[in-house]
Amino acid sequence: MARYGGEEFVVVLPSCPTASAVETAERLRRAVAGVAAPDGKPITASLGVATFPFDGSDGGDLIRAADSALYQAKERGRNQVVVASTAEHA
Repeated sequence: MARYGGEEFVVVLPSCPTASAVETAERLRRAVAGVAAPDGKPITASLGVATFPFDGSDGGDLIRAADSALYQAKERGRNQVVVASTAEHA
């Protein structure tokens, strides 16, 4: 896990099938949702999931696919997980 941008993080799960990656992302989302900010407001997490080779053939492609799915999650109301391979179709 590493910070990728101001409020963006990348989690690399080697040899992880899409379904397991989605389960992990959902666990992370729920864990974050269970925490309140210092001002008492709830914290949410929007996550994009991309897996090799379905969503990209190299690291750059995977990052772009995950980023696109992340923005889909935000556009759809935040606090959810979107899989890159289904982001355009839903």
